[in-house]
Amino acid sequence: MNEFLRRADETPVTLLVTLAYITLAFLTDPFNPTIEQLVHHGALRPVDVADGQPWRLLTHAFLHANLLHISVNTISLLNIGPLLERSIGPVRFAVVYVVTAIAGGVSGAFVQPPLAPLVGGSGALFGMMGALLALVARSGRHAGDFFGNHLARSLMSNIAVNLGISFLIPNVSNAAHVGGMVAGFLLVLCFLDPGRRAPTRMLQAWRVTLAALFASLVFQAMMPVTRWDWLLLHWERAAPGTWRDELRSAYGASRYGGRTNLEERLLRRDALQLEKDRKDE
Repeated sequence: MNEFLRRADETPVTLLVTLAYITLAFLTDPFNPTIEQLVHHGALRPVDVADGQPWRLLTHAFLHANLLHISVNTISLLNIGPLLERSIGPVRFAVVYVVTAIAGGVSGAFVQPPLAPLVGGSGALFGMMGALLALVARSGRHAGDFFGNHLARSLMSNIAVNLGISFLIPNVSNAAHVGGMVAGFLLVLCFLDPGRRAPTRMLQAWRVTLAALFASLVFQAMMPVTRWDWLLLHWERAAPGTWRDELRSAYGASRYGGRTNLEERLLRRDALQLEKDRKDE
């Protein structure tokens, strides 16, 4: 019991994330939550992020689709989290979880259908594995030490196996997994250094570049100017009416959910335009 309390005191963020998993599972339905419940509590749908709800890039990482999903992710969190948190400290561990969760959400948003909800902390969990890999890489005297390290090879094998399994399971976002893993690796390698020496100019340049890239990707998820649904909202009425009606029909007939704020605004805009046209006549 004393050993459990000591470890709990050393890993408060891991326990807080675990409690968030369990709490949100019971606020929805731990066995089979509906899409409406998941969306209400923060699931990530690309169209909602583009419609002014960027917090979903983070909140999705505390929700899960069913009992098996939350069980697997909670076990993985309790296996990986304490090791990483004791290695880098609770504050840095919290930063790793938040940044990798957002990175996974952004990566998932780029490939998800507009109304498909994305949930799960696996992007952040892959981010933790990437962070551990960076710790191993940073501890070597030169790059060759990394490939000769047994722990590094074990971690890379574990990541490869998990990604391979994910490809075989339907409705799993490997884009979120890869995005979270890459973010975790680069975050620890380039930003969360031990601080034993001043950063070189090369490292500072890498930090600025990576921070700018991350910010631009988040902005792209929030304002996706290349998405047809976002373009449709901001499209002036220069497009032929038939073409526009077909696009709207395809959007509304999506099997991933009901009408969104985006669609409501489209319909209101057209209703106002129709009323104006009638008055002009």
